Formats: sequence, C-alpha cells, structure tokens
Amino acid sequence: MSTHSRQGIQSIEDLFKGLGEIAQREVSINEDDLKLLGNVNNLLLKKYSDMSERSDSLQEAMITMLKEYQELQPYFAQIDSLEISLSQLEGVVDQLDAYSAALEQRVISQVVS
Repeated sequence: MSTHSRQGIQSIEDLFKGLGEIAQREVSINEDDLKLLGNVNNLLLKKYSDMSERSDSLQEAMITMLKEYQELQPYFAQIDSLEISLSQLEGVVDQLDAYSAALEQRVISQVVS
C-alpha cells in the first residue's frame, strides 16, 4: 500500500471517527433534552395534580356551603317576615305618637281655656 493510500484511509477513518463523535454528541444532547423534558413533564403532572386536588376541595366546600345556605333559608324567611312586621309596628308607633301629640294639644287647650 502506498503512502497516499494509507493517508487516504487514515483521512477517511478520521472523518468517520469525527462523524461518530458528532453523532454521539447529538445523541447525548437529545438524551439530555429528553431527560429535561421528562422532568418538566413530571413537575407539571404534580402541579396539575395539586390543582385538581384543590379544585376538588373547593367544589366540596361549595357544596357544603350551598347545603348550609339551603338549611338557613327558613330562618332567612323568618327574618324577612319579622322585618316586615317590625316595619308595620314602626308605622303604628308613628301613628300613636302623632295621635298622642294631638291628644296632648287638645288637653292643653282644654286646660288653658
């Protein structure tokens, strides 16, 4: 084999060795990217799982509050009824005040006359 042939073979071997190293680095980079992507996916899975648990907890709390609100409805109705009665009673008291003031004026005018 001639020196040129050996140099040519050596050059080709170096070329393939270099290509192999580049391919190995590319595979290593892709492997690292995939590991990172897997870690991100795991973190997102945990985050969304936590969010789902919170959402379930909020939904349960809302259902409980709605039940409690419905249980209190009769008391709210009683309060509304009492408020109407109180308003009517205040009207009667105002009328009695006006009547007693008028009556007082009549008594005073009778006494003075």
